[in-house]
Amino acid sequence: MNETVNRMNALSGAFAAPLMDGIYSLCQDRKVLSDIHVLIRTLWEKRQYEEAMRLLSILSRLIPETVFSPSEQIAGKDESSIFLEQFLADCEEILAEYAT
Repeated sequence: MNETVNRMNALSGAFAAPLMDGIYSLCQDRKVLSDIHVLIRTLWEKRQYEEAMRLLSILSRLIPETVFSPSEQIAGKDESSIFLEQFLADCEEILAEYAT
C-alpha cells in the first residue's frame, strides 16, 4: 500500500501545481482555484471518484502544460481515492501560496 501512496503522491505532485497555475493564468482569480478545490473535495468526500477524475481530466485539457489521463495512470477506485486525497492536499498548499 505504501508503494501505491508514494506513486499517487508523486503523480499528484507533478500534476497539481501546473494545473492550478495554468487555470490561474487563464482567469487571474484565486476564487476559481478555491471553487475547484471545494468541488473536488465534495466529490471525494461523497466517494464520487470517477466524476472527480473526469473533471480533472477535462480541466487538464484546457491547460497545455498538463496532460493528465487517469485511465492510463490510475487503476481503480482505491488509487483514485488516494490520488484525489493527495491532490487536495497539494491544492491546499497551492492556495496558501496564492493567498500570500
